[in-house]
Amino acid sequence: MTGTMEYKAAPTQFKIEAGDEGIYEGHFSVFGNIDDGMDVIHPGAFTETLLQRAGRIKVFYAHDWEKLIGPTPEVLEEDEKGLHAMGHLSLGTFWGREVWELMKDGALTEGSIGYRAVDYDFAENGVRHITRVNLYEISPVPLGMNPLTELRAVKAALGLA
Repeated sequence: MTGTMEYKAAPTQFKIEAGDEGIYEGHFSVFGNIDDGMDVIHPGAFTETLLQRAGRIKVFYAHDWEKLIGPTPEVLEEDEKGLHAMGHLSLGTFWGREVWELMKDGALTEGSIGYRAVDYDFAENGVRHITRVNLYEISPVPLGMNPLTELRAVKAALGLA
């Protein structure tokens, strides 16, 4: 890999119900708004990377590559809102359990992406408009950059556990 790895974090929301077993869902990136890092990610930014490497996108805790907390998401796609993911945490691992407990308690409420910007332009006001990225991972994190991103826990009854 060349270039510097970048991270975009955003507040998330986890709703825990009886029967949940580590399943999460939500948008890890939202299109069209200026985040706290002065970036805007545009629709289509993830299209190429998802076609090329969706099966290799990892789920880490706080971007720490030594804290793998789950397999590649079962669903990872661009929709009209942004980058949508659905998957499950590996609750048999230390960090998977830790993250799940923090999510259930409402202490861990934000999500993030680890990526490299491939195509982008800067506007006169300093905002970077990102039109293509290489995505490497998604992460629950303690603090985020994009206030519009939302994640939630999903009941195991959906058959994803």
